Amino acid sequence: MRNTTSKKSTFLFVNKTGSSEVLTRSEDDQKADVLSHVQQRRRRATRKEPKPEPWAQYASTVEIPTRGFHASETAASTAVERTSSIAPYFRSEQVQPHLLRVYPTQNESDPFYCTVAGNEASVQPLLSYAFSYFARSNFLAEAFAPISVLQRRTQIRHSAIMMERVRRCVGDDMVMYSTLAYSSSCLAWSHGRLENGQPPEYFIDKALRAVRVRLSDPDQPIDTWLLISIYALAITEFWNENPHMWMHFPSRQADLLRDTVQSSNAHNAHFRALQGLVERVGGWEKTDPYLLESMILYDKYLAFSSMTRPTLPLTWDPGPLMESDSVRSRVQRSGLHRTGKSFRELELSRDLADVLQDTAGYIRIARMSWRHSNVTVVDEGRLFLRLQALIHRLLSLDGLQGIDNCLRLAALLFLQSSIHTEGAKLSLNLVLQQLMAAVIDTDVVADGDPSRSKLWCLCTGAMTPEPADKRDWFIGKIVELLNFLSLDLGEQALQGILETYLFISGEQSQQVTQLINDINIRRGANYSGEALGRELAQSSQNVLCTPNR
Repeated sequence: MRNTTSKKSTFLFVNKTGSSEVLTRSEDDQKADVLSHVQQRRRRATRKEPKPEPWAQYASTVEIPTRGFHASETAASTAVERTSSIAPYFRSEQVQPHLLRVYPTQNESDPFYCTVAGNEASVQPLLSYAFSYFARSNFLAEAFAPISVLQRRTQIRHSAIMMERVRRCVGDDMVMYSTLAYSSSCLAWSHGRLENGQPPEYFIDKALRAVRVRLSDPDQPIDTWLLISIYALAITEFWNENPHMWMHFPSRQADLLRDTVQSSNAHNAHFRALQGLVERVGGWEKTDPYLLESMILYDKYLAFSSMTRPTLPLTWDPGPLMESDSVRSRVQRSGLHRTGKSFRELELSRDLADVLQDTAGYIRIARMSWRHSNVTVVDEGRLFLRLQALIHRLLSLDGLQGIDNCLRLAALLFLQSSIHTEGAKLSLNLVLQQLMAAVIDTDVVADGDPSRSKLWCLCTGAMTPEPADKRDWFIGKIVELLNFLSLDLGEQALQGILETYLFISGEQSQQVTQLINDINIRRGANYSGEALGRELAQSSQNVLCTPNR
């Protein structure tokens, strides 16, 4: 440090050891300068604290006074976990405290003992990616929560086990590598980028080795972390093998589309292994709710990928939701009491009629609950399970024909459109393709079936935000239907019809406005003067010749 007591500018070097407790061989004014210099440096360092690393939220420090200690000694006291049980630091009989000399041993929270997380230190931010906003919003959205709730709700029913899973990664390579594989794939297909250029398969290979080692030990019980690790492998392989998931990663999507015949279907192998282990512990009801709900979503989107019925048995349906007096009064004032009313006027198969009525009842209660009530974690879980059970039932009715199948697919399209997640958006294209095929196979403009139900099916397809080419196709079918029936519906009239099926006025009203504009543009461009008469006649002739399947 600079010696300010002398007229000539010189530097004074003070050498001290870690055992030094007082400044010796210094004049009083020099000692005051030294102490002032140290205090100023400490204050500057406090004001210029560096931005914490992303992983720092999972570690903590034990604050130990550092005055009188060497820097190399105080640096070793950081990164000790809050939950660790450590002995208090020792104090001598003198005033100055001494640095802790005893550290935890054989302790996963000790950064000097742990050797697992350090192997992949460059990708540790991936551990928290899938369990931040992504996972929280997924579980909320799959419980029919609106966008406003997704943006403001910070805690969900699975927050505790998610944090525990991240902490578990520190000392369990099986959990860590399966979580890294899950997060890497999720980041790649949702945002189109790989962390450090490493594909998900890099972590899958390491996770598989760790799982095999764990299963080969007969003394190790089947616990939640083993089941979660195998689930993570199953869902990751499903994502990696599904071309529809990789729209944001064109090169990988092209590779998958080219090699679809050679797909390994590794996710099926993991799924079967997981089912066998779950049966050994007593069934899905004995597993952690976080694992059960994750598997329900995996099974649902696996069914959507091939538009077949789900695999998991429907033993977890909580049944109809209880409608309180306050919710019932709000439903009446909001107009939601009309939801599903027109389904009762149709002659449908009993299973379809039941699930459509149950879906309408769910929408009324869930909508009012999220908007006005303080939804608890218990309510949140019931809303999630009930919605997934309704979708499970609709997917299972894959043998329907005609207008029944159109209504089933339109209901699925409506529910998935109301779920604000990336996975739900990707499933819309698959349902739209099925609905288009069902409309083509069904005489949607013939007499015998109420025209309003056919109009709702077509409007539900047209109000799906993407893709644009399929939306235009549905608009054309709506124009064809309205012209054949000689109907000229305004915005309020059309919305009044849709509200008696499945419709959310607050979120879909703007879509109705846009739909009416598009219909008017289409009718004005394609149906004017003599051309209108010719096309109406040709349309009527085609309709009359179309077989009613």
